Amino acid sequence: VYTVALVLGGVLLVLSFFEFAMHRAPSTSAAGLPVLVAGLVGIGAGVAVTHVTDGNDWLPMVILPVSAIATAVGFGLWRYVRVTDRGTLGLPAPVLKPLVIALAALIVAVVAALGFDSTDESNILPLVTEQGLRAILFMGLLTVAVVYLVIATSRARRVSLASKAAITGIAAIATFAIALFIQSESESRKFRAELFSILALIALVIAVWTIMTVLFEVRRSEDKPADRVAGRIALVGGILVVIGVMVRLLFAVQSEIDANDPSALAKFSIRIVWFVAFVAIASYVMKATPFGSWVYAVGGNKEAARQIGVPAARTKTQLFMLVAAAAWLVGILLAFRLQTIQAGTGNGEEFEYIIAAVVGGTLLTGGYGTVLGGAIGAVIMAMSQQGISFAGWNTDWRFCFLGGILLGAVVANGWVRRRAEAVR
Repeated sequence: VYTVALVLGGVLLVLSFFEFAMHRAPSTSAAGLPVLVAGLVGIGAGVAVTHVTDGNDWLPMVILPVSAIATAVGFGLWRYVRVTDRGTLGLPAPVLKPLVIALAALIVAVVAALGFDSTDESNILPLVTEQGLRAILFMGLLTVAVVYLVIATSRARRVSLASKAAITGIAAIATFAIALFIQSESESRKFRAELFSILALIALVIAVWTIMTVLFEVRRSEDKPADRVAGRIALVGGILVVIGVMVRLLFAVQSEIDANDPSALAKFSIRIVWFVAFVAIASYVMKATPFGSWVYAVGGNKEAARQIGVPAARTKTQLFMLVAAAAWLVGILLAFRLQTIQAGTGNGEEFEYIIAAVVGGTLLTGGYGTVLGGAIGAVIMAMSQQGISFAGWNTDWRFCFLGGILLGAVVANGWVRRRAEAVR
């Protein structure tokens, strides 16, 4: 159930993204249906082979990406307008320079990872072990590479569609190469299997999007019928993904029980249900109700919102009441989990909550942000808080991470906002 729901949900979410992004043709073409059906059958076969072999085979690594590309192309041939002018391939200096820096950063990251001992926990710098320095250098250089690849892609888009496709294709290949490197160097299953799978999936997504943008037109204007269909597909896909994850959390198979697998036998927390429920309800309220529009309006410009009839004071009061109610619920859940009550629990964590919101795309100046983004920011914060201590690092690095990620999020949010306003 977990596997089927997750795969079907993922496919529907990808198709909904295409509906949001691509230019729908006036009429559908039956020429793409055989390719679409063959791709879907291939995905099913690939998942079945993966399930039987437990992922320890090269065959699914070939079947799944080829089938995913075939599904996307078949769906596009059936539904979208084809590109007629891709321009000429060219890499002028403004594009080539960040591309070279990105590739150089990737090479240096690999060399640095190979040059340090991943098992040496002796300090070579104050508060930094050789193992920790290796991880810091590797992740820092990867971050530099990602940033410059994004810059190169943005600049290549102004040159031609072919140039942009070339850069994104290079990004897909580089991502998969890093995934293979991590798999070859890591001993932990979480890195060899899980992280490798995530990076390989990211590489596949980039490759599929590159192929789709080369073959079919990206939508530049609003299409309400397409948006409605995409929203319904995304809703069904999201529900399937949630069902799959909940089933995986609630149940364990007999082999996991016999092996005493701690990940399978971990206690399920009802807080996950509350988290998913509130994200879903709040997302609907912010997107589809007048109150959600009022919140954005008051956050963006309170005086302007009041002048057009928005009850600004009442909206702010209601938001404070919602925050108080949310704090009450979190406190009750915490008391049930700890089976005790401490008045000082949570004091001083306000900064972390603000960072979670900003990392999720909420602007400190107000008026911009999403509930889903805030939820993702909260997950990132929780992962860092647990991961740094579990990795054996000095826990003081958590505060350095919080400050760095807040700075990066503020800069990124400002850049995205300026780009969005320039396009509009």
